Amino acid sequence: MFKKTSIFKLYVLCFILIYVFIAVVNVKADSIVLSEVELISNDVSGPGANNSILNDGFKYNGNFNYTNRNEMDKYNFLFNIGLNTQEDRISEEQDLLISRLKASISSKDNSSVFNIGDTFEYFDQYVLNSSLKGISYKYNSPNNGNFKFVFGYDYPRWENIFNDDYQAVSRKSWGMNYNNKQNEKFKWGLSLLKTNDEKGVNDNDILYDNDIYGFNWEYYPIQGLTVKGSSAYGDTEESENDSFSGTAHKIKIFSNAKEGRASIDYERVEPGFKTLLGSATADRVKYKGSLLYRYSERINYNFDYIYFYDNLDGTKSSTTYYHKPGLGVSIRHIFNRRYASTSFKYNLNKKESDDMLVKDNRYTVNYRDRFKLLDMRISMSYSDQESELGDDLKKEDELTSNISLSTRKTINKYILRPTLRFGYFNNDNETEDISNSSFEKSFELGLDIPESRINSSIRFGEKEDNREEEDIRKLFANFSFYYRPLFLEKYNQGRIYLRLKYNDLSYSENYDKDIRENSISSGITINF
Repeated sequence: MFKKTSIFKLYVLCFILIYVFIAVVNVKADSIVLSEVELISNDVSGPGANNSILNDGFKYNGNFNYTNRNEMDKYNFLFNIGLNTQEDRISEEQDLLISRLKASISSKDNSSVFNIGDTFEYFDQYVLNSSLKGISYKYNSPNNGNFKFVFGYDYPRWENIFNDDYQAVSRKSWGMNYNNKQNEKFKWGLSLLKTNDEKGVNDNDILYDNDIYGFNWEYYPIQGLTVKGSSAYGDTEESENDSFSGTAHKIKIFSNAKEGRASIDYERVEPGFKTLLGSATADRVKYKGSLLYRYSERINYNFDYIYFYDNLDGTKSSTTYYHKPGLGVSIRHIFNRRYASTSFKYNLNKKESDDMLVKDNRYTVNYRDRFKLLDMRISMSYSDQESELGDDLKKEDELTSNISLSTRKTINKYILRPTLRFGYFNNDNETEDISNSSFEKSFELGLDIPESRINSSIRFGEKEDNREEEDIRKLFANFSFYYRPLFLEKYNQGRIYLRLKYNDLSYSENYDKDIRENSISSGITINF
């Protein structure tokens, strides 16, 4: 669809559609147009050029978004279309794609809303929390109730409908939702969603016929305390003549006060429960608790714990249990310093079954301070990992640290923002006696000229990976320049930009992997 369409033709087509639309409604339009054109030139060389994520040569990117709002009599009208060009990595052809297409009509009091195109109507976590391409209608009753209806297809992009080159499972769905605010302390809702896969992409694709019935509620017994829950029943048939059903339930208690906040969650999802347009992990019981305690204006404590397991119906050979406790503290104005702050965090990730045990103890420390004009940030993380699978034992240690030193200095009409960064990573596999490490250092200098509406920065550095099999050295440099000229002032965020990127990867043993990448991109953005 629209193969190899030029940016010029794209814009001509869009503006023709805009003016036709405005002429039809015959009113003064309240419109917003956001467009961007970018030209890119890539030069990839070296024996390993085929492994680069960049395509060698010249290409362009274009983004266009148009929104029109109108008021006529008792109704509000909205029309939105977004178009962009996208290069196919394999064929290196560029398509004109529809990123957004929507029209809506709503009453002035917003009691009725009708949408066509890209629609998103949230029913419930288990029932519907995905967007569809179709239609939706919402009615807000003056008696504290609202009704929603939706019909459409779960396509990731519009090209799945119009272009055979973009194929996806044809998943049709329709549903209804009703929510009622019983009083100031209680509200509830009912949902129904029927989903049917009409056609797959491949002959071996599994197609589903899925019905979901949901019930949700919220209760506010006292100020600062909320209790809410969701329940759903799912009935599913597969194209392979298998059928299954199950339920899902979730309850959450949440409290928020001056001293802190706390929450407790419980969720149970049966193995036979499946949702296609909602979200749930089947065959799992989960408990979750978290607490934030404000000990003082300077000190906060964090506690959290997650525990879940599977094999609810006992059909698996063993049950897997997961434990994820966490403990942390954050302190401001430490050492009586105005800008100093620090945080400590401990997390355990434990997974165990009859023949398996995996543990990951992670310790994290962060520190931030300012010494006159110098801002300093330090972060360190240490991980101690152990795993047992039958008679196999494996131990690993990981250490990650990052240091950033930056400042900001104004000299006449110039603002300088230099930043120096260091990063270190080390992994020790004690079982196999293997050690891998990396060290990265870089310097960045930002230069802003507010009077001239210029923002720019340049960054260059080096990263060394020391691996057991070979060493890898990477040199990199990035430059960006953004200019908002006066002739684009009427276009709000109108700007012109230039970006340069350079990467040079060299391998100590496999020279045929060496790559050198140069990329230049420039563009213009207007918004009016």
